[in-house]
Parts: sequence; C-alpha cells; structure tokens
Amino acid sequence: MDKRKAAEIILQAIYDHGPVQVNWNMEDHWISAILRGLTLVDLAEQTEAPGGTTPRESK
Repeated sequence: MDKRKAAEIILQAIYDHGPVQVNWNMEDHWISAILRGLTLVDLAEQTEAPGGTTPRESK
C-alpha cells in the first residue's frame, strides 16, 4: 500500500473515532500532515539503534 492510501485510511479513522470534526474541504491539508507524520516515522525507524532504541535513548 502506498503512503497516500495509508494517509486516507488514517484520516477516515480520525473522522470516525477521533474527538475532532474533519473539514473535508481541507482534506488535502489533513493528508499532507498525515503523510509528513508517516515520513517522520519512516525516518525514525531507519535511525533506530539495535534493540529498538533511538540514538538519543541509547545514551
């Protein structure tokens, strides 16, 4: 699954279960923010030290 589809699923889950109202006129902004978060997660996973800790946590 590509990140865009994952972001759309996350946005739908936020709409269905979150304590917020999604303004669907701003869907592109929501998707952009979620994509940014997914990218940051990918970057964090790539820099994890052995044992699942980040470099900061391993000090």
